[in-house]
Amino acid sequence: MLIADTDRRTAEQIDVKIKQIPAGPVGPEGHLRPVKPFMSDTVHYKGDCVSYAGACYQAVRDTARQPAHADDWICLAAAGRDGADARWPRVCGTFSTSRNYEQFDIVVLNGSAFIARCDDPGICPSDKWQMICAHGKPGMKGPPGERGESGPRGEPGPSIVDWKLDPTVYMATPILSDGSEAQALQLRPFFEQFHDECGG
Repeated sequence: MLIADTDRRTAEQIDVKIKQIPAGPVGPEGHLRPVKPFMSDTVHYKGDCVSYAGACYQAVRDTARQPAHADDWICLAAAGRDGADARWPRVCGTFSTSRNYEQFDIVVLNGSAFIARCDDPGICPSDKWQMICAHGKPGMKGPPGERGESGPRGEPGPSIVDWKLDPTVYMATPILSDGSEAQALQLRPFFEQFHDECGG
């Protein structure tokens, strides 16, 4: 704790001293010429910037030599290394246990999105999957809509126009206006109950 406090105070004192140093004169405005492709058998003049073999060079003197001749050119930006086995995220739709997934594959499960951390990540979700988008909460209930128009009036159903009676079994069958028969009424239990209540 004491060492940290001492370091902090020392840094503050150095910062104060630096701010007390007077500023020097303003230097000339820098100028970097537009970068052009290097052309062989052509003189490039001091200050010219060229691109060559994926890098950027500036001439330190008039020269017809190609970069990167150490006496004639200075490298401003070197060429990077070629990548290998690059992978990009791949959208794979809804997660399926019957499919093999690779690193950076993106799946959807229960309204959330996950990206695979490695090849063959197995069951989702797990520590081999990274959630990148969670299922949101249901929104607030909206105001009720306007009442719709009344629908067309339905056609009336068939009505009873007659009865078919069978006194042998105490059964009455309704005859409907469309010519069909409705479910028959079994009247015998009612007559038997009436008979018992009246004492025979």
